[in-house]
Order: sequence, then structure tokens, then C-alpha cells
Amino acid sequence: MAESKILLIDEASAPLDNSEREVLFSTLKRLRDEGKGIVYITHHLDEVFNIGDRITVLRNGKNVATVDISEYNRDKLIAAMTGDAKMYDREYHERAEDMGEPIMEFRNVYGDNLKNISFKVFKGEVIGFAGLEGSFKDEIAEIAFGLKRYSGGTVLLKGKPVKFHYPIQSIRKGVGLVPTDRKNAGLVTCRSVLENTIMAAINKNRTAVVSSRWAKKVVSNSIDTISLKTSGPNQLVEYLSGGNQQKVLLSKWLEAQSEILYLIEPTEGIDVGARADLYRIFKALVKEGKTLVIFTSDIDELMALSDRIFTVVEGEMINEYAIKDAQKIRILSDILSKSQESEVV
Repeated sequence: MAESKILLIDEASAPLDNSEREVLFSTLKRLRDEGKGIVYITHHLDEVFNIGDRITVLRNGKNVATVDISEYNRDKLIAAMTGDAKMYDREYHERAEDMGEPIMEFRNVYGDNLKNISFKVFKGEVIGFAGLEGSFKDEIAEIAFGLKRYSGGTVLLKGKPVKFHYPIQSIRKGVGLVPTDRKNAGLVTCRSVLENTIMAAINKNRTAVVSSRWAKKVVSNSIDTISLKTSGPNQLVEYLSGGNQQKVLLSKWLEAQSEILYLIEPTEGIDVGARADLYRIFKALVKEGKTLVIFTSDIDELMALSDRIFTVVEGEMINEYAIKDAQKIRILSDILSKSQESEVV
């Protein structure tokens, strides 16, 4: 690298934590100051403004803009990348006075890493859980889906206590999970789009024999609904982009008629265009009466999608915010609070 004049770097920060990213960016800035030319490819918008001097935007394989960094802000960059300047715009709607009975409820649920978790989720809501990596917020979803056991407390589904020991039990009750690791935990990448799409529906309905005509019709409709970019139903999932793989994973739960979807870091590792597509799908699902529970460290995403936001630190719920009262600075203050206390000590 010492003799190189130009460095091409593609998604270098993807496997790194925050402290490692800072080391990477410091190194790149030092190399730039030493006269190296750096081409840094990323879908993380904050990184562009952190280290970039000029921005080149590609959309659908075409160069749509090359500008100095000072000429763009986040909104203009999103508009150039997606053709939609309002990807993060919030569509506010007032909650009804009487939401009815909760579709899902946790009452003082605790386990190895969770401490007395209590919350209610109502039909047609989007609930967000904000927390850093290591906050154990994801375990809430894993318990709700039957991937992890808990020591005490009660989980209720439509007002009735449930204790799922295996995911197949939750699937048959209309609960779905989009995990962080879609390739190893959500999809069978060596199988086709068709097979992955109908997989959960087959398990839910205990179907031993599947009509190929029915399967092709279902998947064709699904491909159109989620705007999947694929050569066809028989394409292997491993050859799809990350964003399209995530769409297949989502369609798996849609075809299983899941009423509640738990989504962990649903847009991690996905480009801005695919993210915009997913946001449109999420909003459409809510209008159909589906319930979404999102777990992510991306606060902008939660602010754009959620009706209510909970903050979680070290397995403990800190605060609940109605979206009309939610402020990014307050959410950040919550999720960083104990980390800051530890540093002071």
C-alpha cells in the first residue's frame, strides 16, 4: 500500500464496530493528507460526509451526479440516489383513544440478559426499540419468536399467555422474525426465490404436497409486490443483492400471513435504493393492519417508521416515547447513558 497512489475501498466499515471505524477513517484521512487518492465506496451516508471531498452518485448503473461535498446535504444525496427526497419523511397519524386489546404484550419478562421487560403492541402499530450493540434488545424479539427461553414474567398473544419453545409454534400463531443474519438465519441461499418465499407458509399450514402452479402464481405476485429484481422465481437467492435477499426474506413472512413481524436491523448492509423500497413495503403492511416491531441502532430509521420508541440499555428498558414527542437527542442520551457512566467511573 505504501507505493500505491490510488486506493479503491469497497464497504470497508461493514464488519467494524464504532471504535474500529474511527481508526479506519483516521487512517484514510492521513493517507489523503499524504497525497494518496482514495475512492471509497459505501452506502453509509454519514461516512460520505465524514471523509469525502467529492461525491459520485450511481443509480441503476448510471452516473447521476459528481459534485463537491459542500454542494450536497443528506436530503439531496438521498434524492440523487433514490429519486425520492422524502425517504425519511414521517407520515404522522394520531393514535385512537381506544386501541382495543394489545395484539402482543410482555409483562415483567426477565432472563439471563433481560430485566423486567414490559410493553404492549397494538394491531397496525410500528414499535421501535433503540439500543446499541450489546444492549440485548434483540433478545426481546428472539423470545417472542421462540428462539430463546426466558426465566419469568408473561408473554401474551391476543390476550392469552403463550410460551413458545420453538419457532414453528410462533409461525403457526402468525408471528414472524426477520433476523440480522439473513443469509444464515433467515434464508436458504442455495435454494430458489420460489422455495424461500413459500417456506414459512408450508410450515405454518403443515402442507406436505405443494402445487407447482400455486407456488409459481404466489411467487410471481410476490415478486411484483416487493419490486424484487430477479431473473425469475427459480433464481438462486445467493446470487441476489443484499437488498433483494432482504425482500425475499420479508416476502416469506408475507406469504405465511404473519400478523406480527419482528425485524432486527432490517436495513443493515442494504443500499439506499433498496432501503427506500423496504420503507414503502413497511408502510403498506401497516395500512393492511400488520404490526411491526423494529429493533435497530439506526435512530433515523426509527424516527421515520415508528409510532412509539422504547430505549434499551443492558437489557433494561429506559424510556418510552410517543413519536410526536420523540427527539433524536433524547433517544441518544438514553442509549448512551450507562456507557457514559461507566467511562466516568
